[in-house]
Amino acid sequence: MSDPVARKPGFSFDKAVRVLALAAFINWFVFFGVSFHFGGDAMGTLPSRDGFVLKSHGKRTAVTESVWRFSLVYPYCTLMLTPAIFFLFGARQGALSSVKPAKRWFIVIFLSLWALGWYTSITNSFIKSVKDYRSLKLRATQPTAEQP
Repeated sequence: MSDPVARKPGFSFDKAVRVLALAAFINWFVFFGVSFHFGGDAMGTLPSRDGFVLKSHGKRTAVTESVWRFSLVYPYCTLMLTPAIFFLFGARQGALSSVKPAKRWFIVIFLSLWALGWYTSITNSFIKSVKDYRSLKLRATQPTAEQP
């Protein structure tokens, strides 16, 4: 059974991948602009210890809770999706098709190890911040014990 979207006149998967790669490229600059404007991102910050702060190269900037949440989710999505889109773009364009097999394997293994480190690091920072935020919110909603 063929994909109904692919049968539409004018649809091209390769064109869609190129448009997606262009959007990811432009979003990369938007991401840096937003991070610069707010003073960093929230990846790896602990609001229960530090408050709602953003970090950029060791500098901390205090922000509101909503800006902190945005600065946690938007960078995470950008940092996770951009490399995946570029890998897809490179694969669809046949970036390694003219490379000798031994060198191709080296490149594929290198990129795989890089991606493993990249995605593990980014996800661990994100999860650490989310867990800390959730525990902070849970403590804030629990009633406090009254003193006798």
